[in-house]
Amino acid sequence: MLDDLPPPQPIGIESLAGAVVGDYTIGEPIGEGGMGVVYAAQQTQPVRRQVALKIIRAGLANQEMLARFQAERQALAMMDHPHIAKVLEVGTTPSGQPYLVMELLQGQKITDYADTHQLNTVERLRIFKLVCHAVQHAHRKGIIHRDLKPSNILVEQIDGTAVPKVIDFGLAKAVDVALTDATLVGDTSRTLGTPRYMSPEQAEPGSLDIDTRSDVYSLGVVLYELLTGSLPFERSALRSAGPDELRRLIREAEPRKPSAVTPVTTQAGTAPTVSETHPAQARRQPSQLSGELDWIVLKALEKDRERRYQSASDLAADLRRYLNHEAVHACPPSKLYRCKKYIRRHRVGAGIATLLAVCLLAVGVMTTWQVVQVQRARQESEWRAQMASDLLEAVRLKTAVALLSQRNLSGLRDEIEQWPRRTLSRHPRDGSPTDLPPASLVTLLRSAAYPAPLRSLRHIQPIHGLAATEDGQIAVTVDAAGDVTQWNLASTTPEPQRLGSHGEQADSVAISPDGKQAVTGSQHGKLMFWDLHSGELLRTIEQHSSGVESLRWSPDGNYLAAGARYSGVWVYNSDGSLRLKIDNDHRHESLLFSADSRELFVPTRQGIEVWDMDTNRQARSIDTSPLVNVRAICFAGPDQRWLVGGERFSDLLFAWDPQTGERGGQMVAAEYARSLAASPDGKWLAASYTDGRVQVLELDCRYDDQITGKLHHQFRAHRKALDHRQPIVWLPENELLSAASDGDLHHWRLDEVQPWHTITPPGHLHLTLLCPDHTQPMFFFFDHLRDIPWAKQFNGGKCFPYGTVSRDITNGMVALAHENTHISIAECRTGRVLGRIKTPFKPCHGTVFSSDGRRLIAYNQEQLCVWHSDDRWATHTLLRSIKVPQINPPTLTDQGQTIIVDEAEHECLMEIDVASGEVLAKYPDPSDSAYCVSHDGILLAEAAHHGIRVRNRKTGARLLEQSVDSQPRALQFLPDDRVLLALHNDGRLTAWHIPTRQALGTLFVPAEVPGDPIHLQIAAGGRRVVMNYHSHQTRIPIVLGRP
Repeated sequence: MLDDLPPPQPIGIESLAGAVVGDYTIGEPIGEGGMGVVYAAQQTQPVRRQVALKIIRAGLANQEMLARFQAERQALAMMDHPHIAKVLEVGTTPSGQPYLVMELLQGQKITDYADTHQLNTVERLRIFKLVCHAVQHAHRKGIIHRDLKPSNILVEQIDGTAVPKVIDFGLAKAVDVALTDATLVGDTSRTLGTPRYMSPEQAEPGSLDIDTRSDVYSLGVVLYELLTGSLPFERSALRSAGPDELRRLIREAEPRKPSAVTPVTTQAGTAPTVSETHPAQARRQPSQLSGELDWIVLKALEKDRERRYQSASDLAADLRRYLNHEAVHACPPSKLYRCKKYIRRHRVGAGIATLLAVCLLAVGVMTTWQVVQVQRARQESEWRAQMASDLLEAVRLKTAVALLSQRNLSGLRDEIEQWPRRTLSRHPRDGSPTDLPPASLVTLLRSAAYPAPLRSLRHIQPIHGLAATEDGQIAVTVDAAGDVTQWNLASTTPEPQRLGSHGEQADSVAISPDGKQAVTGSQHGKLMFWDLHSGELLRTIEQHSSGVESLRWSPDGNYLAAGARYSGVWVYNSDGSLRLKIDNDHRHESLLFSADSRELFVPTRQGIEVWDMDTNRQARSIDTSPLVNVRAICFAGPDQRWLVGGERFSDLLFAWDPQTGERGGQMVAAEYARSLAASPDGKWLAASYTDGRVQVLELDCRYDDQITGKLHHQFRAHRKALDHRQPIVWLPENELLSAASDGDLHHWRLDEVQPWHTITPPGHLHLTLLCPDHTQPMFFFFDHLRDIPWAKQFNGGKCFPYGTVSRDITNGMVALAHENTHISIAECRTGRVLGRIKTPFKPCHGTVFSSDGRRLIAYNQEQLCVWHSDDRWATHTLLRSIKVPQINPPTLTDQGQTIIVDEAEHECLMEIDVASGEVLAKYPDPSDSAYCVSHDGILLAEAAHHGIRVRNRKTGARLLEQSVDSQPRALQFLPDDRVLLALHNDGRLTAWHIPTRQALGTLFVPAEVPGDPIHLQIAAGGRRVVMNYHSHQTRIPIVLGRP
């Protein structure tokens, strides 16, 4: 590891010639780069051969260079490809300089080789195609080269064959693997790579968002130069441009078409031209490069990497198609274009067809045959495009699911907002065109990502300051116009009451501890005191030299501290007389009084000063290093045990003991926290940011008396407003007030911010279901509880008949099966009984509707019956009664035409035709716990103790077969049938992407398993999911998503 290496002693290039390093005798230098020197060397043991030995350049062996050199060694060691330079050995010189030994290449750079041997266009493309395969091999190993250029692609002549080799992985970057344990520390504003060949995203200063498509761009530049002898941009423009202009050219300037690069002949007395320095190019006509080669090269050079070739193998594949006279993918193919490609591949057939053109029948047959070929090619192309779209969708969904599991709702919201709302796609199974709505999992994630406040109060001006009384009944805001507004939070519909105005922007407000008066401060230093009962202005103070940024009453109400911007802090007595002035040139965005009102905490540039209010002198100072610009502070923890603060230039929050000044821990924030507030019980810490986010951290004190903060919620409360504070205030009962420059005052309840919530029923609950017409879930209690008054208050006072409720709500109806007598079909909206069915067998264990609600199955362990109704069950007809032993509840599919049962005797899933009673199919693999059918009836998902299977009922093909750690107990397809949800034995809810057969991640993990999972329901529209768990006393529902 690089951190364990001894610091190398610089050795000059001359001192290494003739030196012996390991089994190698070093010869003369053969190459030199920005990081190392390459020497020819003679290996003496165990074989004698010529090798190349690369050692870090003398004088540059700092930590960053050592890390890059180690990364190159690791990158080469991970790859084994005939067209990538092989690493033979790695080691360290006695002086501590790392080196690596590679095969010795005697070739020329690719452009020089092509010109020296006067290769034609086809020969150049064939060599370049091999280079693409080598780069793709590196990408598969998780390595991005980042410095592809002709001098890093050498071509050797071996047995008359040109063999290219990719070298110099000194700037390689790992995608999914670590190339070194050392940290690459460097100037993030520096651009790594060769400017003429780097991609637009690589040219961004300090860009970390580099992927394999950056190498595709560099390959495009090399191909451009290989074909034309020049670069996509004028060399003179690149030479004369400064760094910023160079980056702008790479990011914005469009390259010339290769076919537009015209060979120039040499005139007497002029400098050598491209035709002289690249003789092969002079013989090529622009027509050779026009059309397909233009498309291929320009697609590789797309500024937008989403439009670029997505991999080096895609570029190589298009070159192969070009060389084989096949249709390339670099342009939208037309029928005429494909016909031309076909004719070129089948010249004899085309000639015969032309000769027989007089025969109408032959012309018709040939035309039909050609149309069929075009259609097949088009379908293949669209299938490939759909596969790429599916993979992209899976990647996006994985990212979103991970953000949800981390409770990072603001990040989830930002991720979802970047996705298109509608995508023109193809049906995943039959290829028919369909304009798909947003994916149902996206619908569920979107509902989870947007927490709804308890209520929102709209103000006409940007709000700059916010305060609330300790009982949470009154709030006061100040705004950009200087207006002071009082809000009665005790009212169900608070109306703003304007107390008065500063006549200029006001930024701060504080309410006295007794809740009787408020004080506000403006940007030119005016303080105004207001009576909150009468709304009258009590007094005005205008002695501050700059804007008042913060105001703070002492807990006993005897003192008021006012922090002025870059000038100082004024402390007043309760009657308005000045008690103390503290001079310092810091920002004063927050001030604090101790709980006993005897000390004032003032952030400064050197730390936090603590002033004694009895003596009016500074008592002590708290060292806040490494923070040097503390802005926001608050007390947190039980009994205000900790002083928490953050600074402008750090994304960390630190805690100190307010008495001793000892540091008590640190927490990671999102960025510079503009406002901090702790809940009244000290358990929660809220932080707000200028991008509209609010973070809620759960505080905990470790055994060593160090405070920690676990991110519990992160959500977007307001619109982004740079350099504007977003004030937040805690209310009783774990509620929050937030305000911002968007003019909104939001009231949040902490329990309702998270994307899921657990419902604790007051009695023995049988099942909880979601109804599209109800924002609240519907609760169905066991029979002996349904007439109890507290049970009737659920479901809007509706009382449903006795019986076991069906496992879903279909067309606004539920079925309730009384064990021994009848089945009631009830309307969810009103609770009205629509019809009753007398059960032909006893006992009846449950019921299942068809998807349209017109058919119903009743079942027990030995038999089942199917009924049909066309009038919402006012009347009904018995269609079929079947005796079949079964393990799990049956289901109806194919618009109620087919029954699927988990047959117990033969241990198989069985499909039965409702009309004839015949067995249509048997699936020999038993489903141990659950199964479900997709909404279109094509897919059948099964859960077993070892994993999940999804098969196509029409073809029998298995689309998914995955092992899992915890057995799934319930399965459901989302409405678009592209994602399968599984509720596992350990309480987790996971998602599976059917088109790509990938696990998307975990949507929900209970803090502790509430019981055995027994039921999973997805609400119509896919916005909510309810999971029912069976505990020892009742059944506990957990709802994910929002109405």
